[in-house]
Amino acid sequence: SSSTINTLADDKNEDNKTTGDTQTNDQGTLLYSTIKVYQLKAGTLEKIVECLTNDQGELDTTHMYILFSTYRTFTNTRTLIDTLIQRYRTVLPASLDMTEDIRQKTL
Repeated sequence: SSSTINTLADDKNEDNKTTGDTQTNDQGTLLYSTIKVYQLKAGTLEKIVECLTNDQGELDTTHMYILFSTYRTFTNTRTLIDTLIQRYRTVLPASLDMTEDIRQKTL
């Protein structure tokens, strides 16, 4: 947390200057920010797949690895693949102006 960073730095050097997300002392500068990360806890398979794909059908790679590592605890391979294919069928018709090459690349 930022208070931890400030406290540790203040203990090392009394001449620190802290401005928002930037901390500067005679040894250099440290930039930091707080980012909210939403964590998926539960959902139906359809909603999980929908959540993990954007409007172009691209998978969020971080969550994709988690899904493919854990899906066997709540579904089987065939159902997961069918759900992913159904999601792509829903997403891809929205962009009919894509060429076949782009469409194949997306899949």
